[in-house]
Amino acid sequence: MVFTGYPGQQVKNKHLQASTSLLFEVFSEYEPDNLLVRQAYNEALAFQLEEFRLRAALQRIQTQNIILKVIERPTPFAFPIMVDSLGREKLTTETMEERIAKMARSYGAEGVPEPAERKSRKPGITRKKGF
Repeated sequence: MVFTGYPGQQVKNKHLQASTSLLFEVFSEYEPDNLLVRQAYNEALAFQLEEFRLRAALQRIQTQNIILKVIERPTPFAFPIMVDSLGREKLTTETMEERIAKMARSYGAEGVPEPAERKSRKPGITRKKGF
């Protein structure tokens, strides 16, 4: 249903995605019971979301007990989330590595080196950009 190009002159994937997206939106809005729309949803559930595995996991979770524990400091699983939030904070002169090391030391991590002293500029010397 979507034109993929002539032999030797294939249409780029970006253009194909735009065309199929447009068709999907039109069919979804004006003919929601269309067989192609239903097939697209079924394929997305089956192949992209792996619906059968998702259902099995949700059923398994439903039978388990949920245990909530109060913790004193973040667990290792929280590390990627915390590092991500460091990148969104205010401007700072510290490098990302320095900020991560500082965060790790504040939570009592062992083996994290102390930051090295930065080189200070000589008084009276300024640098100009472009020279």
